[in-house]
Amino acid sequence: MVTAPDSTSRISDLLCNGAPHLFECAPAPHGAVCVNTSLLYPDGGEVQVWITEQDGEYVLTDYGEATAWLLMNTWEQKFTPRQESLIDEVCRHLGVDRDGYVLTTRRPEAEMVIFAVLYLAEAIVRVADISYTFRSEGSPDS
Repeated sequence: MVTAPDSTSRISDLLCNGAPHLFECAPAPHGAVCVNTSLLYPDGGEVQVWITEQDGEYVLTDYGEATAWLLMNTWEQKFTPRQESLIDEVCRHLGVDRDGYVLTTRRPEAEMVIFAVLYLAEAIVRVADISYTFRSEGSPDS
């Protein structure tokens, strides 16, 4: 289901007017809203969250960017069992779902979207940061 234009502006108003120092919103394809957060990846890139409205719920996703970032910065280009466990732990702790490489969360209430964006953005940063968890000089990822 595609997001209606009025829900796109409602999401943007809620986030950008409700927390103007935290978020910048821009329309995205298929009626989504792209939210640039004030959080950063370990390399300084902005964390983005995309929001759509589907079946009366707000669906927030990173479209797999956090895990892609982690994979690009992982020695073996695949997750170790420990990294898999840490990703799952981060998601469980922050109430974020993981579907393969994609992190998502859903909220039925518009008032909770700000918190959902923050929790998902924190999960994105923490997943990306796993690449540094086991690093020591000259050793590959554990």
